[in-house]
Parts: sequence; structure tokens; C-alpha cells
Amino acid sequence: NRRESVLVFVEQREVAYQLSLELRERLGISTDYLIGLCSKTDIHEAASDMLERFRRFKAGLTTCLVATSTAEEGIDVPA
Repeated sequence: NRRESVLVFVEQREVAYQLSLELRERLGISTDYLIGLCSKTDIHEAASDMLERFRRFKAGLTTCLVATSTAEEGIDVPA
């Protein structure tokens, strides 16, 4: 019984965060966001937080993961 999942790439950190929030609140989709490591904006990630969010996505606990293109490096999701 495999759940469908989707990985959405966006260009900006704020868009990743906001889209994840909107999908969760308005549509009830189990979603989270994944952004690159940077401290230039208010929205930033610790490496451990990033890994935990990705682990939850791979385990099927999160249906949708919205990520910036900088987060795509090193992502290995089996088909």
C-alpha cells in the first residue's frame, strides 16, 4: 500500500515556505518545505532540520515536499 508523493521545486525560499503552508492549511495536504542552508533571510534551515524533513518525506510521512533548487543537490528519491 504505497502512498503517492510529490516533490515540487521552486526558486525562492519564501515561496517554498509559503506554498507548503498554503497546501497544508487550505487543502489539508501533509506537506513540508526544504530549503538550502543560508542565513541571509529570516527563513533558514539547520542541517539537522533539513535531514529530518527529507527523512519524513522518504518514509512517506509527508506527501508533498516543496524545495528550492539548491536543496535538490544530493536528493536521492527512489521511483
